[in-house]
Amino acid sequence: ADTNGNWLPAVNIGSPLNNKYNNFVQSITPDGNTLLIGNVYNLDGGMAPGASISNRTKDGWSFPEKQNIKNFKNDNQFVNYFLTNDNKFLLIAMENSSSYGGLDLYVSFRTGENNWSEPQNLGAVINTAANDYSPFLASDGVTLYYSTSGISGYGKEDVFMSRRLDDSWLNWSEPQNLGNEFNTKGSETKFTIPASGEHIYFSSTENSIGLNDFFRIKLPEEVQPVDITTHNVEIGNTKFAYYAVPFKSSFDSLKGVVRNDLNEKNINKATIYLIDTITGDTIAFSTTNDNGKFEMTVPKRDDESIDERDLQLVIVGDGYEKKVINIDAQYFESEYLIIGNVDTKMKVEMKVEKVIEFHNIYFDYGKAELNQNSISVLDKIVQIMNENKKMVIELSAHTDCQSSSDFNFNLSQKRATNAKNYIISNGISQDRIAAKGYGKTRLLTHCDCLKCTEDEHALNRRIEVKILKMQ
Repeated sequence: ADTNGNWLPAVNIGSPLNNKYNNFVQSITPDGNTLLIGNVYNLDGGMAPGASISNRTKDGWSFPEKQNIKNFKNDNQFVNYFLTNDNKFLLIAMENSSSYGGLDLYVSFRTGENNWSEPQNLGAVINTAANDYSPFLASDGVTLYYSTSGISGYGKEDVFMSRRLDDSWLNWSEPQNLGNEFNTKGSETKFTIPASGEHIYFSSTENSIGLNDFFRIKLPEEVQPVDITTHNVEIGNTKFAYYAVPFKSSFDSLKGVVRNDLNEKNINKATIYLIDTITGDTIAFSTTNDNGKFEMTVPKRDDESIDERDLQLVIVGDGYEKKVINIDAQYFESEYLIIGNVDTKMKVEMKVEKVIEFHNIYFDYGKAELNQNSISVLDKIVQIMNENKKMVIELSAHTDCQSSSDFNFNLSQKRATNAKNYIISNGISQDRIAAKGYGKTRLLTHCDCLKCTEDEHALNRRIEVKILKMQ
């Protein structure tokens, strides 16, 4: 298409895809780089029944490679193939001894490069005693569109939609006719739906200039693919993302990580409650692990007499202020499994003797000058002291075990002093800060210094803030 959306004249794609025999594309991947092509291309220029794949290269399209489908046997003169967007599954319309009638829909699983498992019939919900063919699986991986003459509709063959209910490929929802705005008294086949899921492109014999013409219409919302887009929401300093896994479920999943607002350190043993504020019920709860991560199962609302529910995520951790996050319940109002991800920070509870570690204040090796990367961390200390006008702190610097005690002591004192001076330069009185260097006298790890890993050394290189006074 041109910049105005108008289609340009068709251009012959040329060799090796086109030759003197019938050449046709069965499907193309969303990135436009892989074609599933009908027939097998022999090196001598001949053709054989089957399917091939060609990939786009810098020099054009590669020679089509035969797809080896285990125990493939088709007793029908026709066959259709469809390669799913993830390149993992091959849908086939074919007929053999396991078919319910004429052409049935089958699935074959990729077992290696150009190799596929024996085709598995999709079962009696999808397949009929007549012809079921022209399969298209949407980008959500579960919504199937196909043509059939085995279910009564508006014409010779109608297009139906069904959703896969699990990973067995045998359980499907009742096929739903796309309606009389789409299906006509003619024949509708060979369709494709972009990732947006709003429109369908298809071939129809009705109202065609020739035998079959291409058309596009907007799909009714109830037969559109499942929206599996990741949605990102900012709730204060909390990042919340959610997406649908297109299988019907009686529960949802909420995962997340809880971190220290000041030093970004993950917080373990924090308790998380998901509360319905309308009923006051705790719907789910969890505790963060050593990496600050949690996961909880959230049952879907099953009381239809309740029009809605308001959700609050309440996080409680020793030494931290209670965190309350209001989560819009509509994010979870879906018949499909919703996966929610929370990335949030808790404020440190400010009290005397509280020690806050900062491991991401960087210094060049053996140097005391602050790097630019450290400024944002020191700015947080400035913010804390501005919020707590009477707070007095000790700002201490610590080194790893490398180098001599005298060298490390002097270096740490210079680093503490430079950090203090930066804070003073941002309006904090020098009377509220005591700067002290401890060298390597307060190591957090006790490995043999010559055998310590770099991560262990880095854990010891830190600046700590200890609260001396609050009043």
